[in-house]
Parts: sequence; C-alpha cells; structure tokens
Amino acid sequence: SEEDLPGEQGVAQRGVPADEVHPETGQLVNMFWTHDPNAGRDLDAIEVGWEGYRLARDLGLERAEGSHVADNLAFSLLNVGRWAECERLTRELMVGDCWGAFGLHQSLGVLLARRGEFEAAREQLDLALQLGPPYFEGLTWLGPAELALWEGRDEEAAAAIVFLCSEPASNVVGAAWSVDGGSVPT
Repeated sequence: SEEDLPGEQGVAQRGVPADEVHPETGQLVNMFWTHDPNAGRDLDAIEVGWEGYRLARDLGLERAEGSHVADNLAFSLLNVGRWAECERLTRELMVGDCWGAFGLHQSLGVLLARRGEFEAAREQLDLALQLGPPYFEGLTWLGPAELALWEGRDEEAAAAIVFLCSEPASNVVGAAWSVDGGSVPT
C-alpha cells in the first residue's frame, strides 16, 4: 500500500512537500531543523514544533528525527512556563528508546529543578550527560549548572559555567546559551 512506501516516495505520498525531503535518503529535513528554541522565539518554536512533531508521529518517526523536534519543543514549553505540557511530552517519549533522549532528560531535569525536586532533577540531568553526544556536551552542562544554583552550590555552578566558556565547550556549533532570560550566540 502507499502507506508502506519507503523513503521519499512514502513521504511524498503522505503529502510532505518535496523540498522537505532529502533527495537520497527520503528523510524529512526542513521541518525538523529550522526552528532553534534558543533563538528567543519560543512561541514560534512551539507552534512549528508541534506541527513538526505531529508530522513525525504521522510518519512513524517520533522516536527518530521527531524526538529531536520534541526535545526542542519541550525546551520551548519549559521556557514559556508550560511545564505540564513539557513534562507530558518528555515522559511520553522517554518510555522507549529515542534519538533525542539526552535533550528530553535535560528539559525534564531543568523542569524538576525549577520545581524544587532536586534529587529527581539530578537523576535526569545525570542521564542527559551520559546520553548526550560529545558535540552537545556544552549544552548538557547548562542543566547541572542551573540545578547547582537552585541548590545554593555556587562553586559547582561556577565550575560548570567556566566549562561552558572553555575551549571544549566551543565545539558546540550554532548554539545560543540562555543567560538571565536572554540568549547569547556562541
């Protein structure tokens, strides 16, 4: 059937515009990577994120490319105070394996820290650090730094911030660090 078509043909049959499909792999490209939740446009990112995540679910990709969309979406939901939605989304995807697990653990960990659930936050943030790919190492240290601040462990927070300003953290390409309600591009 048309729904079983692999790659570009299957995606095209589901009504996805051709410019959003990689010509060789048939993978969705534009929808999943165009909105950066750290760029200060969280409400726009949420709208586009839900659209992208719904598309990923329709295509059966919610645990692959769609989990990265969900990760960005969860962080934007967290930033605008839509904590219940953030928690529901992250917990739904963390039930099984997914590519963006480290980011989902990061968002949930920061949410729990902001709620004052420090032990649970530490567990999630430790998982984010363990699961995160090396090129996202800088981003995954933001959560532990925030948790340390909430817990009054200023020296530990300072150490994480020093790491974020170090050469190894500079390998994160195109990131924007959230600083006191604003963003600072790296």
